[in-house]
Amino acid sequence: IGLRKRICQRSLLPRQTISIDTPWGTIPAKSVQISAHEQRIKVEHDDACRMADQHDLTPESIRHYAEGVALSDNESVEPV
Repeated sequence: IGLRKRICQRSLLPRQTISIDTPWGTIPAKSVQISAHEQRIKVEHDDACRMADQHDLTPESIRHYAEGVALSDNESVEPV
């Protein structure tokens, strides 16, 4: 029996709140620039659930559509 220990560090990435236009309205999301060539955009779960309830959709479909639009079309993404 043994115990393994590991020291690690956590780095915070600069993030920006953005608005994404969808056919069901505008939804807020967070945008993080990972590197010069990689960006991640995530819609908040509560916002996706709220929009999904209003339009009889699943939160996953809202998130998938909004995050795809934001990554493929920079004109629909505006900083808040």
